[in-house]
Amino acid sequence: MDADNSSKASDDASQYCSIGEAMKLISHPFEGDKRKLREFIENFDVFFELVEPSKHDVLLKFVKAKITGEVRSKLMVRDLTRSWELVRAILEENYATRFTLDYYACKMFSARQSKNESIASWGHKIDEIQTDLREAIRRVCKPDKILGAIGPINHLGKACFKQG
Repeated sequence: MDADNSSKASDDASQYCSIGEAMKLISHPFEGDKRKLREFIENFDVFFELVEPSKHDVLLKFVKAKITGEVRSKLMVRDLTRSWELVRAILEENYATRFTLDYYACKMFSARQSKNESIASWGHKIDEIQTDLREAIRRVCKPDKILGAIGPINHLGKACFKQG
């Protein structure tokens, strides 16, 4: 029985990566550029899933080290940075650009491919608008309604891509 438990423990440990491996994937610090906030947050959301939960406190220290300048000062002033969720909330509160659902829906429906714009660039633009719209929906919908609200957005993005 002990051999089975130790085998299971080693299997669980092998599904996680080390903090060093995770940190190698972050090349740029977050300095307050609103356009880079989403990428920074999404990267660390993934890292917190990839690193063993018992090491999350250490990973959080590395996250804070990747936050520099004025942004770091905001975190230091707000002594509520004991978890990634709290740090992420402070970053989003201070640096996320947020508009209404109407804004993103109108932006999606009125989007057009520029004359000299590549298909890949056009597709990327629609993907970004979809992501913004999904985030706006998550902010205003109750948790039990989110899936129903987000589902049609993927189809809207495809329609807008074809239309553009």
